[in-house]
Amino acid sequence: MCHNEAMPLVAIIILVIFGVILLIGLLVTLIDHFTKENEEKEKEERNFPRKESPSSLSTANKGNRGEEKVASTLARLYSESPYCHLINDITIEDESSNLHQIDHILIKSNGIFVIETKDWNGTIVGKDEDKEWTQISNGVRTNHLNPLDQNDIHCQAVEEILPSLSPIPVVIMVKNNMPFESNAMINFDEIENFFSTD
Repeated sequence: MCHNEAMPLVAIIILVIFGVILLIGLLVTLIDHFTKENEEKEKEERNFPRKESPSSLSTANKGNRGEEKVASTLARLYSESPYCHLINDITIEDESSNLHQIDHILIKSNGIFVIETKDWNGTIVGKDEDKEWTQISNGVRTNHLNPLDQNDIHCQAVEEILPSLSPIPVVIMVKNNMPFESNAMINFDEIENFFSTD
């Protein structure tokens, strides 16, 4: 009788060991696949580097200058405060493996502010509900994604990481040319007043 009861236990142990071996094999295969895929992408980028057009480079540089201006102002206002922390130019990954580049996150006693900086010249035309906004500068019209929508997506990604907190979205217009009044958008010259309230 004892011999028969031991047989199912031995069979279960063998099945568990076999399952663990299969799981390890699957993990090794997946890791190997993704490692090779990343190596191929890196090799392709080295052999065929992506070339930026001069206009896209100048737009990127302008955006960086605006982000640096906002970061410098926020650092000046809050660097001495033990209750504030500023994180600039951070990329986070959401649950769907999408990457989100966030210009600034300001952590204060009254909340976590997720900040999108826009350094757009000229007149900005757009409404809260519009998918795109139009920038009119020197007679040239350029369409941009609605930065309020863009920043709401960043806030959702931050909230996935910190579910107990509700990030506060803020878009800062560096050229002081916001198209309409909004609780989630300020001009650059309003930074100190906006963030000084606790």
